[in-house]
Amino acid sequence: MLAQALIHTLTKLPGVGPRAGQRLALFVLKNPELTQELIATLTDATHNTHTCSVCGNLDQKSPCSICSNQKRFHTVVCVVENIEDIWAIERTQEFMGTYHVLHGNLSARSAAQTMEHIDSLIERVKTNKVQEIILALSSTFDGQTTSHVILKKLEEHTLQISQLAHGVPLGTELEYMDKDTLTMALKGRRHFR
Repeated sequence: MLAQALIHTLTKLPGVGPRAGQRLALFVLKNPELTQELIATLTDATHNTHTCSVCGNLDQKSPCSICSNQKRFHTVVCVVENIEDIWAIERTQEFMGTYHVLHGNLSARSAAQTMEHIDSLIERVKTNKVQEIILALSSTFDGQTTSHVILKKLEEHTLQISQLAHGVPLGTELEYMDKDTLTMALKGRRHFR
């Protein structure tokens, strides 16, 4: 049955369980105009979104609008686990540097991919005159392990390294934090050296 296939597909989205999938499927089937708009928007986004060659963000161009913005401080790089973390920090309107997305952390399922992104961060530090790295990684065990690996790899480089501080509860992921807490964490970051 087509409705069941639609429900099954919708439940593959994050945060959509069977009941929410049913409600969404029914809404989509009852609103064909919105469905056509949704299809067009999804198709356009899929075909016109690219991964930034500098930081790993998603945007309509590469380098992304953050990396190509000359008003940003390109000597300050905020290292995040996921693209959602960029969106969370950008909501604060407090950070004017650039980003580097690891696309995960050093957990068992994403360690190889994350190491590639850590290596590209180190290369970026070498070639782009980076003066400060802000480690904005989750305060989970895997996030802290990733931070320690990055610190170890940056030992030979002379630059300031800081980490988000006050307001980031242990075990919290950045994408779920409110704007004010994240603002305080950015302003109160502590330096490793």
